[in-house]
Amino acid sequence: MAALTLTIEPDEFTVIGGYAVQWTWTGYPGNTLWEWLQMLLVPLVFPTILLPFLLKWISGNAAERAAKAHEAPTAPTAGGARP
Repeated sequence: MAALTLTIEPDEFTVIGGYAVQWTWTGYPGNTLWEWLQMLLVPLVFPTILLPFLLKWISGNAAERAAKAHEAPTAPTAGGARP
């Protein structure tokens, strides 16, 4: 390996600056544990728990209806079987 580089994400950069350098514009200093949980968990809860439920509700269980329609026997035609 020629070089080992460490990268810091922008959100990590602002957290470090907010606490270590006392940047007040970040809004991080003084946050409680509950506030940190809200900031971190809300972006995870929506796509993992709420979004699948909402998509199923909006689609009206389209996948289940399609599976039932595929399993349903076909009705015989009025003219009978064709050769």
